Amino acid sequence: ERTGFPVEFLWRRATAALFAALLTLTNTAVASAELPTTVGDLAAKLEDELRFRRDFGLNTDRGLVRALMADPRAYAGGYPVALSRDERAEMDRRIAMEDQMDPLEGLATSQPGFAGIWIDQRAGGVIKVAFAGDAPADARIGELSALAPAGAQLDTVNTLAELEELDDRLADEVDDLDAAGIHVGHYFVDVTTNAVRIGVRDLNSDITARLIDRYGDIITLEPSSPGTAGCASREN
Repeated sequence: ERTGFPVEFLWRRATAALFAALLTLTNTAVASAELPTTVGDLAAKLEDELRFRRDFGLNTDRGLVRALMADPRAYAGGYPVALSRDERAEMDRRIAMEDQMDPLEGLATSQPGFAGIWIDQRAGGVIKVAFAGDAPADARIGELSALAPAGAQLDTVNTLAELEELDDRLADEVDDLDAAGIHVGHYFVDVTTNAVRIGVRDLNSDITARLIDRYGDIITLEPSSPGTAGCASREN
């Protein structure tokens, strides 16, 4: 039985993740007037800033980030990370976009085969809409684009049926995998990455190669441990 969140709420979860990331960094970052001075503090702060940048698809060049961190002006605008002027404008754009999603969401949810809508932050704040079935996505893009927030990039995805087919296949094969020494802890369809995420205990390069050879690049692998719980279609 699938127990994951309804996919139509995935974009709200992505929105919440954006603000949660900002809040976490606000609670841990040092104000621009009191930048860290020890080597350890600077290294930890750099890793925090790089993590944020990876999550939101921003430039992760360490030299650039260090230079921005040394400039108090880069902390202007209420963000707890150092941003260039263009990056700050981009983050402002994404946050403003959240307030303009309702018309697009309303139209998308009314479409036959609607499967989810979310903002892919790592891809640069691209709005993605998923549909189940075989209807060509490009046939729907024009009408949806008309309601997208100004300046937003919109993409459509048609892979949900294939993902769910693999999810069902895993249900049938998980015991065989276990007998072969591949111990699956959890697996579920993740429409935001267009993949079936599989958690494997004692994951290593050999197991990774075997699973990719078996299922192809439609899967995303991650470590799992006994008792792993989460938003998953099935747990083992």
